[in-house]
Amino acid sequence: MVARSHAARYLREMALAMELLGEAPGVPQTLSAAARQVLALSAERWRQWVAGNAVERLGLSDESLRDLGNFARHARRTPLDTLQLRIPPGLYELLGLPGLGPQRVRRLWHEAQIVSVKQLHRACRRRHLAGISGFGPGLEARFLDALEGLRRSQGRWLRNEALRIARRREAKWRPAAGLDRLAWAGEARRAWETVGLLTWVAAAANPEAALGRLSLQPGARLAGTPPDRVVWTPPGEPRQEVIVVEAERFAARWFLETGDPAHTTAFLQRLAEINPAATPLELGLPTSEEDLYAQAELPWIPPALREGRGEIAAAAAGRLPTLIRARDLRGVFHVHTEWSDGRASIAEVASAGARLGWDYIGIADHSQSAYYARGLTPERLAAQAAEVRRVAAGIPGVRLFHGVECDILPDGSLDYTDAQLRSLDYVIASIHSVTAMSREAMTARVVRALRHPAVRMFAHPSGRLLLQRPACALDWPAVFGTAAEMGVAIEFNTTPDRLDLDWRLIRTATEQGVRLVVNPDAHRLAALEMVGEGLETATKGWLTPEQVINTRSAEAMEDWLHATRSGSPETDV
Repeated sequence: MVARSHAARYLREMALAMELLGEAPGVPQTLSAAARQVLALSAERWRQWVAGNAVERLGLSDESLRDLGNFARHARRTPLDTLQLRIPPGLYELLGLPGLGPQRVRRLWHEAQIVSVKQLHRACRRRHLAGISGFGPGLEARFLDALEGLRRSQGRWLRNEALRIARRREAKWRPAAGLDRLAWAGEARRAWETVGLLTWVAAAANPEAALGRLSLQPGARLAGTPPDRVVWTPPGEPRQEVIVVEAERFAARWFLETGDPAHTTAFLQRLAEINPAATPLELGLPTSEEDLYAQAELPWIPPALREGRGEIAAAAAGRLPTLIRARDLRGVFHVHTEWSDGRASIAEVASAGARLGWDYIGIADHSQSAYYARGLTPERLAAQAAEVRRVAAGIPGVRLFHGVECDILPDGSLDYTDAQLRSLDYVIASIHSVTAMSREAMTARVVRALRHPAVRMFAHPSGRLLLQRPACALDWPAVFGTAAEMGVAIEFNTTPDRLDLDWRLIRTATEQGVRLVVNPDAHRLAALEMVGEGLETATKGWLTPEQVINTRSAEAMEDWLHATRSGSPETDV
């Protein structure tokens, strides 16, 4: 028996394939509606349906019902495979671009024979889309922006995926190559959200022999003059390099291979000013990075800050921030459960929070407009509130807050009535649909939502999906100014493919008086344990514990959440 989520995905993929092929008008909508009904079934009812003991037809024809049953019981997807064989594979990649839905993709295919991202890029550059119905210069410009972002992302990996590969490699290399020390450097150590090159610095008693053993890997080659590294790109992995030096040169080389060139240049300039006769860095023999920074009369600078963004001057003036760490968090608020598209019960989430030592945890499932995620109707939202209270009574070690991740509708209004929102402990506002809006329209939409007195947090604010979907166009100073004025916390989302708010904007936000909230956007219990890894990227924005609201106690959080409950009526933009 396949899971409900897999069956719903099968129905959605069938609907998409039919829509791309332009066949059976009305059937794609029926299949999509059936997918929502499947997700709305309880786990027990789904088991009964698969066993043939439930009567729900899900609005499907006899043929579709039979196909779904075969998939649910035996994972047979022959009808879907048959459809997808008729569809050029590149069409699915085109669907990942903003502003391209199935109907537009089908028109590109049939009216212009564009069936790949490469062909679309060429057509946009040559201004060939104007003759296709539903397209124009504005769309061409938007596609070009998205395609340029896609081009820049090629060859890059999400940081969590890159680190997983790095750890697996390290476990093999240490004993096999005779390495005494091995540590990653470069973008991975600086906690970039994506990684294009995995760099390690290693120390060995015999660097030449270690390099020789490492170079035996398929596709590997020696590089450098004289050779001091092995480089290669294993299939299905990021580009990689291992630099091997003597133990006494490890600290200096680790420093050199970690920081952005702007950081290294600023450091060397300061070192030359402090001691013009100092030994060149490449020949120096510091025992540690702390020793190296001390030579320049500086404290050790965390790798995440080594970007050449004023950290050398701040260190020299004693103004380096005390960066937030996972242990500073007292709880989180953006957690989904099986009531919408999460995989765990409320009780399981609460128990996991207690095991992690958190003082509180907030349940925030999707609102009703997120039908694809089994978003909560007002009736189910009220029922969930009662369940949260019941679970909370049985787990005294952690305070449970009941909230919702409420969709911001295209006009900036929210997904429930004011009375329904006031019944909750907190409201997280977010955008999940209609993202291809102008900068002015999207900003007005967000600002209106942030001015609603029930809203306490703004989730995954840019809407980006790393390496998949670009950020929404927003006037960030206007958004930050409104958030600061209304006391709304902006989320740093630790999900590996979001890591949103972008770290480059965090300093701007905090300088405007915005408070952040660190949330996992968890759909599985494992995501609760990964908050610390995602939080490392947030520290690149010089984020401190004082700037994050969920470093506060449960009592202080309750006061903060309810502080503006009686705020002024909603103000339109």
